[in-house]
Amino acid sequence: MLDYETIYVNGQWEIVPDSKPLAVTDPATGEAVGSAPNCSGAVVDLAVAAARHAFPSWSNTDRAERRDLLVRLVTLLRDDAENLAQIIHREMGSTIE
Repeated sequence: MLDYETIYVNGQWEIVPDSKPLAVTDPATGEAVGSAPNCSGAVVDLAVAAARHAFPSWSNTDRAERRDLLVRLVTLLRDDAENLAQIIHREMGSTIE
């Protein structure tokens, strides 16, 4: 089982303070399949502030560079598509046929 007691905000991993991770279960079996951080409003506010701070730089980034970064993201997602599909289906309580 993975442990997600940290979140990635503003270019670094942050420990989620005073929080017990939320259990993620397979609805079909009730089996625990992982955990997710139970973020407080303050942690969410930190993430939103970081995104707002990053937006001007991102929006001023050359279009070709943004395209290249997004293509890289798509490549990474495709490379891990089977694993991501399994996670999503387990989270929904279904299987891949």
